[in-house]
Order: sequence, then structure tokens, then C-alpha cells
Amino acid sequence: MLTRTEFSTANLENAQLLNPTVFTTLERFHWEGPRFAGARMAGAKLSGIFDRTDFRWADLTGATFGVVGGGISLIGAKFSEAKLANVNFGGADLTFATFRGADLRGANLSGCDLSKADFSGADVSGMDVGGANLYGADFKGADGVAGLVGSERALNADLTIGGN
Repeated sequence: MLTRTEFSTANLENAQLLNPTVFTTLERFHWEGPRFAGARMAGAKLSGIFDRTDFRWADLTGATFGVVGGGISLIGAKFSEAKLANVNFGGADLTFATFRGADLRGANLSGCDLSKADFSGADVSGMDVGGANLYGADFKGADGVAGLVGSERALNADLTIGGN
């Protein structure tokens, strides 16, 4: 059980957090989620429900979300200023997630629901969004938007990327 657990600044490099209990009820209250702000999680593997979890400033370089045996839900998760280069989000639900100023170079977000996600000021160079839902995603001030991989296969890209 990871309910209300503080992992900020912890070294969780190559950790495996597979389907842990994060919330005490069916309602997902933000104050119950674990906090990984500033944690070192390079190469970590995560699956389960991590809605509204705080990953701000964390180093998740090369991490894998939604590993074999479990999907991943990251609705409203906070990834601002995080290092997410080469992360695989495994088709995650990232609705309302915040990636402000994050490093997403080479990240795989193919098949993800990125509705209303905030990528403002992030580096999205080489990020794969093939098959992702980009409805209402915010790429204002993001670097590398023109080089998004798979944007021609993304849903609602014309509404999001075309408007920036």
C-alpha cells in the first residue's frame, strides 16, 4: 500500500511499482496519492492507478509505465519540470496531466489519452504521439512540436497542433 506515502527525493532507480494500492476508497482523492516529487526513478517500471500523483522534478529517464500484467492510469498526474526522456507511457490515460517545462525528448506517448494535457514549455522533440488523443492538449511554447512522431496518426491533432 502506497497511500499517502512520501517518496520525494528518494532513490527508486529501477524500482518496480506494480499495481500497488494507492487510494483507500473508490474515490481518488489527490491527498491520498503517493508523492514522488524530485525522486530518482530512472528505469523504473510502474503499473496501476497513479491518478493525481506528484512526479514534479523527478528523474524518470527511461521509465516504463503500464508494464506487462497491468495498465496505467495517470489522470491529472503532475510531471512539471520532470526528466522524461525516452519514457514509455504504454497507452496510459494522461487526461489533464501536466508536463509544463518537462523533458520529453524521445518519449513514447503513442496510444495515450492526452486530452487537456498541458505540455507548455516542454521539450517534446522526437516524442511519439501516434494514435494518441490530443483533444485540447496545450503545446504553447513547447520545443520540437513540428517534429512530433506519428502526429499524422493522432486523434484531434488538427485541433491541437494545427492551432499552435
